[in-house]
Amino acid sequence: MNLEQLSTELDLIEVLQDGIQAREVLPAQAARYAYPELDEDLQRVLKRLHVDRLHVDRLYLHQAEALEAATRGEDFLLLTGTGSGKSLAYNLPVFRALLAEPMARALYLFPTKALGQDQFGSLVKTAGELGIRAAVYDGDTPSGQRRTIRKSAQIILTNPDMLHMGILPRHEEWGHFLRSLRAVVVDEMHTYRGVFGSHVSNVLQRLWRLCRWAGSRPSLYGASATLFGAEDFARKLTGREPRLITEDGGARGQKLVALASADPESKIPSANELTARVLASLVRQGIRTMAFCRSRLGTELVLRSARDHLGSLANSVDSYRGGYAADARREIERRLFQGDLIGLVTTNAMELGVDVGQLNAVILNGFPGTIASFWQQVGRAGRAGEDALAILIAREDPLEQYFLRNPDLLLRSNVEAAVHNPSNPYVLRSHLVCAAYERPIGDDELARWGDAARANAEVLAESRELERQGERMYYPSFEPPAGRVNIRGSGSDSVTILAGTTPLGTQERWRALRELFPGAIYLHRGETYRVLQLDLLQRVARVQPTEDPEYTSSMVQSVLEPLETLREGQVADLQAVKVTSMVTGYQRFDAKSHQAIGFHELEFPPETLATVGVHFRIDVELENDFEEQAAAIHGLEHALMSVAPLLCGCDRNDLGSAWYGVFPATMKGAAIVYDSVEGGIGLAEHLFGRIPQWLAEAEKLIRDCPCRDGCPKCLMSTRCEIKNAHLSKSGCLALLRALAPGLSA
Repeated sequence: MNLEQLSTELDLIEVLQDGIQAREVLPAQAARYAYPELDEDLQRVLKRLHVDRLHVDRLYLHQAEALEAATRGEDFLLLTGTGSGKSLAYNLPVFRALLAEPMARALYLFPTKALGQDQFGSLVKTAGELGIRAAVYDGDTPSGQRRTIRKSAQIILTNPDMLHMGILPRHEEWGHFLRSLRAVVVDEMHTYRGVFGSHVSNVLQRLWRLCRWAGSRPSLYGASATLFGAEDFARKLTGREPRLITEDGGARGQKLVALASADPESKIPSANELTARVLASLVRQGIRTMAFCRSRLGTELVLRSARDHLGSLANSVDSYRGGYAADARREIERRLFQGDLIGLVTTNAMELGVDVGQLNAVILNGFPGTIASFWQQVGRAGRAGEDALAILIAREDPLEQYFLRNPDLLLRSNVEAAVHNPSNPYVLRSHLVCAAYERPIGDDELARWGDAARANAEVLAESRELERQGERMYYPSFEPPAGRVNIRGSGSDSVTILAGTTPLGTQERWRALRELFPGAIYLHRGETYRVLQLDLLQRVARVQPTEDPEYTSSMVQSVLEPLETLREGQVADLQAVKVTSMVTGYQRFDAKSHQAIGFHELEFPPETLATVGVHFRIDVELENDFEEQAAAIHGLEHALMSVAPLLCGCDRNDLGSAWYGVFPATMKGAAIVYDSVEGGIGLAEHLFGRIPQWLAEAEKLIRDCPCRDGCPKCLMSTRCEIKNAHLSKSGCLALLRALAPGLSA
């Protein structure tokens, strides 16, 4: 389908007619080739890969540059667009190495199981024809096959979780593999940001350490979407300095990008419902479409509504998200890869480079959190060089509405820097313990973990988590500690969801407290369940099917306590803080009207978080009473939180915030934005260094909205613990201008 047809189809979707705020046509790009000298092995590989036998001697420019770097023995990182042939760029040098040295081995790391399975499907046929043995080794691999894979597979495809828990702690079983390891591929490198990236950096350091002990130094071949500050990011993540390859020689078709919004005054007031109707319209016309949602609940609500609209075609759409059981994931992936599904509703689990065939359109149900993720999701359509359609449906969210009013910020800005902090003490200490279990750590090795490693190792020795003997640190137990460290960053405990005796999936403990409380509605692949019991000791949530047309949302209250001032600024300080949060109840909502229909109290134990935040000191006096000043501070907190993800390249869930009319520690007003990860991951530090720009963007967000008193498009937040009570738009603007004199009036 060409762009003209897709544009026509877009115009036919009546529900979008009045909602489109901006359109942009991204131009097509012709392929650019290079003709490198190829040895016999590479010619043999390309003959297996190319359908067009007349052009087996040519590569895209970036593929040729990657091959040249590998030939020189250099590490490289590819930073080119989706569908540009990055897999071939790293497969070529790997295949060449394995053909030249049959005992050599390669390790491929993918951030998700779905991506690993997909890449295996496209790799195994070519590898097999070349006599190269490839296998997937992840949590779904049957135990009876694992020994054979360890011994015989030349390419092993896995994910950081399995490397962390299943390979490195059992490195004695992997001795031959590590000695023979010649290449490590790290795909979708841009996903390793935040707490996950902080953990993965340490996992890679543990891998390099065991390789050195085994006598190998594998090359690093990385692939990523575009990154701002990629050189520093790659060095921090991998401990290497790869050559950056940025000139994209791949072909791409035209792409129509539309920015739209649901209309609260219309019959379709929610972005979820509008997404469902657009998806249903495209699916009815046979346009293969993927709809990305910001949350698991949103995914399930959109799927249920889309199926209602599709009637007899309901089975042509399905959902995909974290928490599904392995067999359910494999079934959905199989139907997707084989083309049985025309539409898929998903979280960012399908954002990465999984090949779903001729995907013609994508719908983004809300801004995905970062500009990098926005382009990654937009890039999922038209991967084969075909024309494509991408629609962002903005929610009643201040940042998303800000993009609608300022589309160039989204469509023409550089992607954000990816922020992570491998030296986070909670992250670093957990991996020093894991490393010491794998092999005792010598003092000379600690320097490879950075400046903070030695001090953190001494803390571990004082707490008896490690034992010092001479110049080495030992782990004082036979039980591997890796199983207690969840590198996704949300604690190691998970809760199994049972419908009778049938497991539906799992959820992390923190998420279960917020979504699987007794009385909660749990949505699963279009089916509705009521939670009967949440047993945290047994780590089980019991559910039963229900026909009740509703959904639920938990209420969380937080209290913040300052611990130590780390850096002082003119209007704000960088502080270590302790946050105590507790789920206090939940609201019930009608599934059709989305109106609240009830509130229920809950009693759950509090959770504490030691982290880092930016504390704005409100010691300016406004010309109003205390109640008005408190409303202004509350508005300031919302404004700062709305634009913060834009400045530090994170998902908004990576940050938390609080406000006080009178902060007990200072007896002055305060607005505080903090990292929502134990120990912090560097986001607060990044924001602290950009306070003038932060305040300017917040002021522009509020000033440019035409409303009078504040609305969901500028000041109100769905995350507000007191449901947007006591907010002042005029007071917020006055505070912002007082904190940053010189801002435009």
